[in-house]
Amino acid sequence: MNSSLEQLVNLSKLDTQIDSYNPKIEAINAKLEAKKGSINALVEKKHETQNSITRLEALISDTNRQIAEQGEKMKKISARSSSLKKEKEIEATQTEETLGKEQLESLNEDIERNEKAVEVKKADLKELDEKINEANTELKELENETASSLKEIENSKAKIVYTCNLMTQPGETDDFKVSDHIKILNKYLGNRNIDIVIANNSII
Repeated sequence: MNSSLEQLVNLSKLDTQIDSYNPKIEAINAKLEAKKGSINALVEKKHETQNSITRLEALISDTNRQIAEQGEKMKKISARSSSLKKEKEIEATQTEETLGKEQLESLNEDIERNEKAVEVKKADLKELDEKINEANTELKELENETASSLKEIENSKAKIVYTCNLMTQPGETDDFKVSDHIKILNKYLGNRNIDIVIANNSII
């Protein structure tokens, strides 16, 4: 095998190696986009959960306010009932006290239900944070993998230097000029071209 043909073979192997990286890069980029989409979905769900907790805590605060108001109202009813003498007034006050107690009981049940809901949401929030951290770690690994692959390709795409042998091969390169050698080599290189040519421009 002459030197020109050997160079062609080596360059062809290099080009094939570079082409083989493309599907790998595409697959990694697809994984990157999928992981970013997953993280965005988790972050959105986290915001929704945080908003739900805020709403529930506002409801709890408002219910506590109602309980306090109802408690004050019950105290006034109780103070008033001690001075009542007429049976109808006593019965009306007792009915009012009963309704007030039922309302307090209902408000306390609302508090308990909403506090449990907040606990569940906070547990969900903690789990989402863990998933987001895990996904971000995986994303970083994918980004490093992509960077490594791109660097590998970039290193493989080093400048192609061709040292031209002007001594002809009988029946193969008769009357060939440097430009003729380059044209043939570039033809076989496909998407790539020779970057640097070393040749003797002196009279042989």
